[in-house]
This record gives sequence, structure tokens and C-alpha cells, in this order.
Amino acid sequence: IAELTMPAVTYINFPTYSMGYRAISMLVRALENVNSEPEQVLIPPKLVIRNSTSKPR
Repeated sequence: IAELTMPAVTYINFPTYSMGYRAISMLVRALENVNSEPEQVLIPPKLVIRNSTSKPR
């Protein structure tokens, strides 16, 4: 949608494929090892700067 607006809107892109892949991997590991420790994973989003954003004046 951000590409269809005028001006093109700046947005945050969340890596949904990586997030899903990691979640399933963690789920399978937890099912295989019931005593596994909880795990925190950070998958950084990407800021996509478009024409709706400019440098400060």
C-alpha cells in the first residue's frame, strides 16, 4: 500500500518470513525437548524511507 500513495509513505517492514520460520523452529525444538529453556529472539524490522520523509531543517 505504501507504494501506491502519493507521496510514497515511509513504513516499517517486518520480516514476516524470518519471524515465521524462527517461530516454527522454536516450536519444533520445544516439542522435541519438553524441558527446553524459554528463548528470547529479536528480529529487527527495517525502516523503509520513502518520499513522505525528509531531513530535518
